[in-house]
Amino acid sequence: MKKQKNPDDKPFRDFWRLISPQDLLSRAGTVMMRKSPKATIWTAGITSSGYLSSYLGLPGFTGLQAIAAPFVVGGGMLGIGAGIKYVPRTISRKLATIAEANDLNLMEDYRKSQVIEHLNALWDRAFWYESDIRYARDQRLAERDRIIADKKYLRKEISGWDKGVLQRLGAGSEEDIDDIVMAIMTEKPLTDKIEMSREGYIISSIYALKHALPQSSQAKQIGFCLNLYEDACDGAYFDESDVKLFEQYAGNTTLTHIKNEVGFGRIDAAGQIARKASWRFWFYLITRKIATGVGKAVRDLNENYGTNMFNSQVLLWPGEEEGEWMDGFPGAKEKVLELRKSIVRGALGDNYENAAIMLDRMLLPCFEFATDLRLRYDPEYCDGSLDYVSEDQGTTIKNNIIGDLQSFGYRRSDIDRVRKYVTNAEKDISLLIDYLDTKGYKWILDDRLALRAVKTMFHTNKNRTRKMFQNSNTAVHQANIDRDIESAAAQKEIYSARLTGLRLHHELTILQIAGYRNLAKQLAYSG
Repeated sequence: MKKQKNPDDKPFRDFWRLISPQDLLSRAGTVMMRKSPKATIWTAGITSSGYLSSYLGLPGFTGLQAIAAPFVVGGGMLGIGAGIKYVPRTISRKLATIAEANDLNLMEDYRKSQVIEHLNALWDRAFWYESDIRYARDQRLAERDRIIADKKYLRKEISGWDKGVLQRLGAGSEEDIDDIVMAIMTEKPLTDKIEMSREGYIISSIYALKHALPQSSQAKQIGFCLNLYEDACDGAYFDESDVKLFEQYAGNTTLTHIKNEVGFGRIDAAGQIARKASWRFWFYLITRKIATGVGKAVRDLNENYGTNMFNSQVLLWPGEEEGEWMDGFPGAKEKVLELRKSIVRGALGDNYENAAIMLDRMLLPCFEFATDLRLRYDPEYCDGSLDYVSEDQGTTIKNNIIGDLQSFGYRRSDIDRVRKYVTNAEKDISLLIDYLDTKGYKWILDDRLALRAVKTMFHTNKNRTRKMFQNSNTAVHQANIDRDIESAAAQKEIYSARLTGLRLHHELTILQIAGYRNLAKQLAYSG
């Protein structure tokens, strides 16, 4: 898939902006080192001829000159080339090391500071469906109202505590008391099942995120898996560690099982090589440019102000320039803002439109891989049945592949190709529903979890079920189809867990893009 052409999309211009003089010197040094053996051989040939010519009474080289010259020429080229190659690289690496050693990798904390925003998005586009398929609307509203009532009760009780205690707890405002209430309520998960309401899901999620537990035990306690989200949060913005989503796609067992079910093979993997190479290329260049710029700024700021207080987060965390500790360094705020803008624009370009293009090059491949996998596994993502209006917030939630591709500006030809695939998938599912109805599978039609599992199995063409369906007039084919249907229905919880994991991973790729865009805008393009 490719995005629509953008006149501002000029990869060669962006490439030259991201490389530095050190890169050119390093490349020149590499060439000299590679040429040094050939230069040695050529010089040896010339000096040997000169040495032999002296026996004929012609001007030539002495034996010492004939032996020494090749080593001087070849060794000189090798030594100079090594110096040109490794000295600039060492300097560049040193600056990146300064950034890393001064909390660049801890920009993961900025991502973790957005946890409520992330959890709400994951509820809307992944976990709400698990509540909707298991519980009635009245049950969800009842749980929400009960939690709201509990919060109100705790808030009232805490407000009546001794003022000295409240002061020592730092509860000087209503917001502080709300924080204490949330801390109390998130000390235990609400239940050990999929939560009914957004409020219950957030309580159990916060419990899981703030308690150090093995992931399997955590999932057992709260009733759902957050391992992919926790893993993604361990990557830091603009840091070389932010490859978690790519690693998930490559090796997570849930996603691997899904790949196997949809028939993801060597041809599919080969088709992704170019996009993977592009991702690695731009990710490396952008993160290195940011790291070296931040490292230099951290070094210079600390030297200029005679301190060690300035770190990578000062330059990359919006709002940190307003920290009280900055008051002790006159003019530092303005300098930080200037350096911040220079670093980010030096990597991403002079305007936000170009920055978005650069970030897309770095991040879209992960989204595309997850989208393709979800297209092939999740029938509801194809048919648009996941779109809904939020019960508690009244917002319209769009969760379908056509909408996602359109929102990221993909080409009409790619969208039309996907639309054709979606249309065929909808027809296949419609035929399946008719088959279930006519063959007496009312118990599956009445069990939404089982029906979703059967639809997923059929959509993935597991055991070539769709092919057999076209020839279901034979008794053997009908028996095999019925066997696969009943097997999928019996594994409804397994299918649900895999669907949720895939939807979670896919939404994380979208949140990653949105997070980077928003951060870049705040750092360098907001004013």
